[in-house]
Amino acid sequence: MPTPSIIAGKDFLEHPISKNAQVLLINPPAPDFRLEWAHWHHPLGLELIGALLAERGADVKLIDCLATDKSRMPKQKVDARTVENYEFVRWLFGMAMSTLRMTLRKLKPWQPDIVMVTTLNSLWWRGAEDVITAVQTVFPGVQVAL
Repeated sequence: MPTPSIIAGKDFLEHPISKNAQVLLINPPAPDFRLEWAHWHHPLGLELIGALLAERGADVKLIDCLATDKSRMPKQKVDARTVENYEFVRWLFGMAMSTLRMTLRKLKPWQPDIVMVTTLNSLWWRGAEDVITAVQTVFPGVQVAL
């Protein structure tokens, strides 16, 4: 997997993506043992970046893999570990990766110039990694910023 690029905050407004680009913003699903407060988690950072880019002429789309209108966050079992006879189940909370890939394919013929991915918590890096892999499968060669 190619290494995602880093755009320093001080350079963001002068970066070419900030003018007339097609930008896809993705808030990945969260691999964790529990996520009870998910209804209050919103990708504010991505929303602010998206608003700034749209104001400068970019065509911005946001996929929030943690968005839900249900009483409980959707989840899929990833694995389980047993410690002293107690089983800890790790879940992937939010949109399933198969659903994300389908959602990405439905965007075509729209093609992002760059995809920006972030997570609320660095412990959720595997969700970001899986999203980047899905993006690069559906949009080969697209620039990804993490």
